[in-house]
Amino acid sequence: MTTLQDYLNNKYQTTQEKEAVKEIILSDISELLEGGELDLKEFTNLEKMEVDQSALNSPITKINSLTNLKELILPKTQPDSDEDKKLFTDLGIEDKTIHISQQRTVKEIKRLTSEFSNTQNKKINLHFATNKSPQTKLDNNKEGISEENNGEWDIYLQLERKDKKGNFAPNLVLWTFCRELTAIKHGNYDKEPLFWQHFNQELEWIKDNLSKLYKKEWELLLNPATFPHELLETSLFACYFPKLEDGVELTTSQSIIKPEIIDNTWPKIKQEIINLTSQELNKATTDDEKERLWIKLMLEYNENSKEWTIKVNYHKQSPIQSKIKELTTTTLLENEIELLKQQKSQLPTPEKMAQLEQEKEQLEKQLQGGTNLVEENKKLKEEIQALYRIIKEADEAERQKKLVLSELIQTPKQTNEAIKRLLKKTIQEWREYFESEDPDIAEKKFILGLSFKDPELRRKGKEILGYIIEAHENGNYRELVERWQKEGKNGGEYDVEIDFDENLQKIKDLLQVLEYQNSVKNN
Repeated sequence: MTTLQDYLNNKYQTTQEKEAVKEIILSDISELLEGGELDLKEFTNLEKMEVDQSALNSPITKINSLTNLKELILPKTQPDSDEDKKLFTDLGIEDKTIHISQQRTVKEIKRLTSEFSNTQNKKINLHFATNKSPQTKLDNNKEGISEENNGEWDIYLQLERKDKKGNFAPNLVLWTFCRELTAIKHGNYDKEPLFWQHFNQELEWIKDNLSKLYKKEWELLLNPATFPHELLETSLFACYFPKLEDGVELTTSQSIIKPEIIDNTWPKIKQEIINLTSQELNKATTDDEKERLWIKLMLEYNENSKEWTIKVNYHKQSPIQSKIKELTTTTLLENEIELLKQQKSQLPTPEKMAQLEQEKEQLEKQLQGGTNLVEENKKLKEEIQALYRIIKEADEAERQKKLVLSELIQTPKQTNEAIKRLLKKTIQEWREYFESEDPDIAEKKFILGLSFKDPELRRKGKEILGYIIEAHENGNYRELVERWQKEGKNGGEYDVEIDFDENLQKIKDLLQVLEYQNSVKNN
């Protein structure tokens, strides 16, 4: 069985992906996982983690390297009721090791239905379809349907929904469920163009009422810029009036949209076209006039160009076709102009440009004079490090004496306690530096600020902090020194560049004292 560690390593495969993660809220697990020990040392910026324990076959026993983690949530879910167990068996999803995600989706939809029914004062019955338990109402590849029956409503939902990778996709089921709730509340989408405005409102209702487990993934669906197009089809954004019959002759108008303006452009075009269609529908008196209002809006993403395309299909005799063309063109241009204004506002002013030009000329004169600034900077850095080493070497003997005098170290036990105190102090100071929101923290903690000014050293510092935390817990100080020194450039030997506040050298000194004490004790 796959472990939670394996699952995370597979989902975030590269160091860059792991470092970019700030929150892990597991809502898309499609299989039961083993818990066990969890090592998060590569997730250096992780601040929050939430794992529904119902997704685990065994508990999490230990979590290592919680460098920046501020919030850890391991909610316990209520055990399945007898009613749920029977439903899962009838649907053929009773095996948690395979169908945990389907089970949780069914329970979430049942909970949302109960809330919706109470607020709308409507009785709603749910019917799920699976391979084992198909629903004839969903023949011909229907994803969902709702029907009124003697004052009550029945919603039929296809549970066999897959993403582009072939995995069960809870959001597809929830999206269809939201569409049917909108139909119950506002009327059928085949007969009312304004349905899609109401649908957007219900999407927000779902977002506000979803459990935490699903909320973050759901929010990504609501805007094109965050939509997971690598997993789900952008056809979810499509809206139409009515649902078009095969063979209808349509004209297509399309516009390519930059990703920077898609979130502003798409909602405006969709809203205006829906309003135009609704207004014309109110004027139409014959079936032919209504037929000419057939329309469909689609949003597509091009993986190669990284651009969006808005397509509008409409009847070749549509009375609003000129307005559609004008709307798609003017909206696009307006948003592109606004984008250009924003970009222009970030450019230097004429005064700043003149200053930059002056600085450029001065730099060119220096370079023409034979001064290699890059080489000078490199030499200066080497000289500073050399001086640093000289100072440290000259101070080494005195430091050894101070360690013994200040700590009153006389026994191996006292030395171990001194190392543990030093590690605790280092953890507190480094964490305070990395987690501080104080803009002046680098000045207040000057030594750390100087060391961690370099982004690569800052990254290494966070990784080493994870090693320090582990050593503080397990007492393996020799391993800590080895792992710490491997982060340097001297092949596992001591490197002053990564001894950010001299604590690495202090630990090494204390270990030498410990080795001496043990040798004396053994003799």
